[in-house]
Amino acid sequence: MEIKEYKDDQKLVIEHMLDFLLARAKGLIPTGARFIRDYIRQSPLYKRDSKLSSCMLSMLIKQVIVLNSEELASAAELLDPEMLSSDCTDELEKLVK
Repeated sequence: MEIKEYKDDQKLVIEHMLDFLLARAKGLIPTGARFIRDYIRQSPLYKRDSKLSSCMLSMLIKQVIVLNSEELASAAELLDPEMLSSDCTDELEKLVK
C-alpha cells in the first residue's frame, strides 16, 4: 500500500469522521434506529402496545426532517398545529386534558 501525504484540511476531515465513528461505536451518538426507538418510547402518545398512531408517525417524520436540516426548530415549532394532521391535533389535546 502506498503512503499518501494529506493536506491539513483533509486530515481534519478524516479526524472528524474517525471521532464520529468512535463516539458511535462507544454508544455516545445513537444510531438512527436507536434514535427512533428512544423517540417513540419517550412519547407521551405511545401506549406501549407496539402500535404507532398517525400522529406519532407525523411527529417522528417531522423530527427526523428537522434533525437533517441545518435549521434548529423549537419544541413549539415541532408541535405547530398547522403542521400536524387534524387527528394529531385531537390526540395531543386529549393528552393535555
